[in-house]
Amino acid sequence: MKIRDKIILTMVIATLLTLMGMAWKLNLELREDNRRMAENVRGVSETLQGFQTADQRIGVQNSLIAMKLEELSILYPSLQSEIENLKVKPQRVVQIQGTHTENEKVITTLLRDSVIMDTVQIRVFDYEDGYYSVHGQSWGDTQRVEVKSRDTLIQVVYKGRRERPELWIFSPRKLEQRLSLKNPNARIVYNKNIQIQK
Repeated sequence: MKIRDKIILTMVIATLLTLMGMAWKLNLELREDNRRMAENVRGVSETLQGFQTADQRIGVQNSLIAMKLEELSILYPSLQSEIENLKVKPQRVVQIQGTHTENEKVITTLLRDSVIMDTVQIRVFDYEDGYYSVHGQSWGDTQRVEVKSRDTLIQVVYKGRRERPELWIFSPRKLEQRLSLKNPNARIVYNKNIQIQK
């Protein structure tokens, strides 16, 4: 075999090995994307799971969704527009979270009589605790009520359950999040936390 033939054979083998390596790497990436997408489908369809915090309040937990920026713009266009509204470059986003809360509380307080400028009689009520502040006035057939609500959302993203528990320590842990509101009368109705992958 001539030297020229050996060089050509070596180049062909090197090219084939390179192509095989690239195909293998692409196969691994596609398998990882499939696994991630399957996890996302489970995460999107999963309902919030409630738990009781150490100080007896109600918290919720769900899985973290991991997706690429292009997938975010297709699946959640409203979140994409929120990113643009906040004047953040989409390619710099690492994580985006949307949480909806509701506050509901029945307040009972006493009305007391008061007089403005010695002529108009009004009834006044005030209520305040650590989360709500309600002030109201009633005169004639008119009522004015001012309500303020304060709350703090606590979120922890952590490594939770294993993806495949049967593999024990050889299976990586999934990212999960736990949320809790400080206000005992509030509840979390909707939450999605999406981690953007580059």
